[in-house]
Amino acid sequence: MTKPTQPSHGECATKKLKPNPDNSRFGPLASAGELAIQLHPIGSLTPHRRNARTHSGKQIQQIARSIETFGFTNPVLIDAAGGILAGHSRVEAAKLLGMTEVPTIELAALNEEQRRAYAITDNRLGELAGWDRDLLKLELGELSVAFPELDLTLTGFETGDLDIILHADASGMIASDPRADELPPMDSVSVTRSGDLG
Repeated sequence: MTKPTQPSHGECATKKLKPNPDNSRFGPLASAGELAIQLHPIGSLTPHRRNARTHSGKQIQQIARSIETFGFTNPVLIDAAGGILAGHSRVEAAKLLGMTEVPTIELAALNEEQRRAYAITDNRLGELAGWDRDLLKLELGELSVAFPELDLTLTGFETGDLDIILHADASGMIASDPRADELPPMDSVSVTRSGDLG
């Protein structure tokens, strides 16, 4: 009698993620009804008691400025009870702006285990992204020319970071203005002689 082969760890993971014909919760896209955006009073939302992601006051202010400029474009993700899964910082920024409601999406199809894992996943995966420095320099440079009134620090980059991105050479050095070290012409230099102030 042939002993059945055990599926590998990868095969098990793949099987778990396959869509169920009767339940789309593991599908690549949830149904439109599951992703409906609804306004919720901030007071009805509950922060995740084990939210491991931290946000400084400065970052909350940056997010508030972004919301003021671009609008609340990224809904808060919540469970059926109003518990926040992703978007704690956006809720705090909304409070700072005096908002009483925020847009939310309820992830009703996730169970408790999945919700807890997703709360970490949502934050961690964003940290793993990088930047194409050439394209970033090009985009920021064009924005600074086309919209000179736009404060580029709204992007989250500090002024020093922007200087390096926009003006640094391949070695990371910012070329100084060659005129800064020039001495004025000799004939323009005032010379005081003995007796001039007598």
